[in-house]
Amino acid sequence: MHFIIGIEPSYLRIYNGHWLTDTRQYGILHRFAIDNNHKGNGCGKQLLDYAVNICKQSGTPSIRLDIEKNNKPMKEFVLKNGFQYCGIIRLSNNEEREAYERLI
Repeated sequence: MHFIIGIEPSYLRIYNGHWLTDTRQYGILHRFAIDNNHKGNGCGKQLLDYAVNICKQSGTPSIRLDIEKNNKPMKEFVLKNGFQYCGIIRLSNNEEREAYERLI
């Protein structure tokens, strides 16, 4: 997992929707992955809880992330853990990804 608090340039424009917050600072989750040998034992939830706690301690109001359109397991995980679908973002290479945000 790669987690920072700040601004993600790819998130400045969102299409076919809108972010839940209009804040200029939020948590950003990138490269959130669990080894297949550890899936299903709560590791993903523990990592997410860690990021949420960092946001709480710093007063950061939300966490944002983006997911490849065909990544059904990750979509299910984030929806199950309080994220809401917000729209589509475009990466610097013009790849479109689904954008999600969770309020803290």
